[in-house]
Amino acid sequence: MKKILLGTLISVSLFAFGLDIPKKKEYIDLGVEGAQYPIVEENFIIVLKDGVAELQKKLTKEYVKNKLIKEIRRNATAHTKLGICSKNNKSVELNEFIVKENIYNPAGRLYKKKGDKIVVKNKVPLDVCFITANTIQEADAQIEFYDKIVKKISGEQAECIYMVTDINVLQLDKKYYPRLFFPATKGYEESFNVSCYPTLIHLQGDKRYKFEIPLKDIVR
Repeated sequence: MKKILLGTLISVSLFAFGLDIPKKKEYIDLGVEGAQYPIVEENFIIVLKDGVAELQKKLTKEYVKNKLIKEIRRNATAHTKLGICSKNNKSVELNEFIVKENIYNPAGRLYKKKGDKIVVKNKVPLDVCFITANTIQEADAQIEFYDKIVKKISGEQAECIYMVTDINVLQLDKKYYPRLFFPATKGYEESFNVSCYPTLIHLQGDKRYKFEIPLKDIVR
């Protein structure tokens, strides 16, 4: 009953404000026939008010915060099917992305259809580091390594955005906050054309520079 209170409330509002209620004189008294029984159900308005009150109690900042934390924890560890990089490799490609869904402009006209390629130009250099680690120590070694490279190619103030597999990103967030760490999902791997771990993606202009470095050269 309480799960449908919101829908019922909307329905009641539409009825009350969207329909004309007949005047009293338009009703016809048809009389009463047969036995009469008392109403044993709870007053609908009282049930509705009680349900809304209960919902308001639950929707506190603490309640929402706890729900979000549970959801983040549940999805905070990503796993990949990609392998470990076996050799040093550097490549340059056009910074383009494949459109996953149709994109429409504000007038409703189709701007880009699913499957189209969009070339993205970065006026400011952007670095995305894909790392894999089973322990904090392995993650620390890769973060230290890539932080030094990023500062050399993008400037002293530059910081890598880390895409992480195998280790829970909340552990890294706790240690490195406010640095940015995200679970490295398959979608991110495909978007940046990552083929092995660890990999540094450097975006500048309309180019995407990809640096693959063997994990054994970083974590010893």
